[in-house]
Order: sequence, then C-alpha cells, then structure tokens
Amino acid sequence: MEINEKLKELGIKENEPVGVAKLLHIFAPYYFPLIDNRIAETTGLKQRGESLTVDKYIKWMEGLKNWIRSYNEEKIKSIENQYSKSILKLIDEGFYVMCSVNLSLRIKLMGLKIRWNG
Repeated sequence: MEINEKLKELGIKENEPVGVAKLLHIFAPYYFPLIDNRIAETTGLKQRGESLTVDKYIKWMEGLKNWIRSYNEEKIKSIENQYSKSILKLIDEGFYVMCSVNLSLRIKLMGLKIRWNG
C-alpha cells in the first residue's frame, strides 16, 4: 500500500495502517470507517504491539457496513444530518468512549464521589 510506505518513511513507526485508515476516512467519510489501536485491540483485530493488517481492516469495514445496512437508511441519514457527521464517524466516537476512555477516572477527576451500597 503506497500510503502505508510513505507513512513509514515519515517515521510514524508501527501505526501506519491505522494512519492510512484515518486518511481514507478524511477523504471519504461515508465509505471508510475509522479505527484506532484501542478499538482494534478491543475488537480482536490486533494484539497489543502488533500492527493492524490491511486484510483485517477490510474485514472490519465489511462487517461494520453490513451491520449498518440492517438499520433504516432514512433514520441513519436523519442522524447524520442532526449531528453533521457520517454514521461511521459517530460509531467511531461511540467505540472510542467504550474502548479508550476511563470513565470512572474522569468522574473522579471531576470531584464527584459516589457511594455504592450494592
């Protein structure tokens, strides 16, 4: 993949496939889904310290698009218009929160204390 090789020349190291996926999404946000290392690790597309492969990204893209197709197209367009983002970007943001953000730490940093008696 030519873009992947150029990113290697720039010294991005082992993150080239994720970088390529992000560039592709920028150029075609309604076609190429985003992915990052945490999402790839959480979904089992790669192991920590490994690179995401092109084959696994394509499998991810196909699976995600098939899942999206099971929903009403008009509803998806309505959601995209409401948030001014592609459904793929909105899904990425949801996955980011689920896979990357330590929500309990953020709550603690806000100074909120919760007592649990369960």
